[in-house]
Amino acid sequence: MDKLVSPRKTAEVIKKYNIKLTKKYGQNFLVDENILLKILSFCDLSQNDSVLEVGPGIGTLTQYLCPRVKKVTAVEIDRRLIEVLEDTLKQCHNLEVVQGDIMKEDLANILSSLAVDKKCKIISNLPYNITTPLIMNLLKHREFIQHMIFMVQKEAAHRITAQPGGKEYGAVSVLVHYYAHSEIAFNISPRVFIPQPEVESSLIKITMREKPLQEVRNEEFFTKVVRGSFQHRRKSLLNSLKMSLNIDKGSLDAAIREAGIEPSSRAESLSPGQFANLANILYNSIGEYTRTKI
Repeated sequence: MDKLVSPRKTAEVIKKYNIKLTKKYGQNFLVDENILLKILSFCDLSQNDSVLEVGPGIGTLTQYLCPRVKKVTAVEIDRRLIEVLEDTLKQCHNLEVVQGDIMKEDLANILSSLAVDKKCKIISNLPYNITTPLIMNLLKHREFIQHMIFMVQKEAAHRITAQPGGKEYGAVSVLVHYYAHSEIAFNISPRVFIPQPEVESSLIKITMREKPLQEVRNEEFFTKVVRGSFQHRRKSLLNSLKMSLNIDKGSLDAAIREAGIEPSSRAESLSPGQFANLANILYNSIGEYTRTKI
């Protein structure tokens, strides 16, 4: 099987199938084998692993994943690439290609089918426009996942892994840290892709915690509190939550103070644990009727 990870071979495949690359699908194909092998070395793969790949493209990464693991399920949104994958990866007998939009697929079904014997791994060069919403969706099904390794836009990598106190710290930083450990492995130049993206990329690893950082009364409500806190991030925590969640200002003020936080604080100064504590106090204090209206 010819290696796809080269400028020449990638160009041949694009020409052979008359592939018209579209920005909306984030189609930037990796053409540097050294970078690909570096990514794989960070994935800690074994023959017992099952892997979900989002957006396999022409199968460059997939071609290297299949011989290293038990099973690969690759979800590709672009119907035109299904024929390509069936050709380029015809020798990969442990591969299942699913044509569909990962944001609309039944993730619980896909992940549970992969995580039969052990939790699965997710390894992908993600389309930049779905990075944050996809990670948030995957965290809802974390019981099936060991870790996620993604190539993402460098700025997104810094937001995902950010610590409290900085301008990059936001809702995604809090929620990822609450459920997982995250780290940036290394940065990736635009020059190793065809076509070259306009931005630099980073490889990130998100490893699920055995249990969340702190117990919350209701995870959906906790998520709403976190997102609401950052929705108007230039405003105080009190005013941002009042505007976002439409909770009585007096009740909010009392709950924030009970959590040991100054109402005038900004959301970026709170740790994930403080958000969890605040969400629990609010959940207990505002009543069932108010919670259902948020």
